[in-house]
Amino acid sequence: MKKNTVTPDITSEVSGNEALIAMVRLGCGIGIVPQLVLEKSPFCDDVKILKNAPVLDPYEVGLCATKRGLARPAVRAFWDLAARK
Repeated sequence: MKKNTVTPDITSEVSGNEALIAMVRLGCGIGIVPQLVLEKSPFCDDVKILKNAPVLDPYEVGLCATKRGLARPAVRAFWDLAARK
């Protein structure tokens, strides 16, 4: 944006993809969220996806769990699956 001398008006900042989708749904601007998050959102039919949006580079997501959490079978299964990559 700086190279194009564009300064956006920031009306709100939220943390979390679902909150961002909700703000877009309310008409507070545009947002970028992972496609999977949008597909699973209860608001997915209420927002418009731009057809000519730029393709963004993928990014890494980190995982963390407590030792106690890793003792739970579902958490352990997810952890083991992620460790295969």
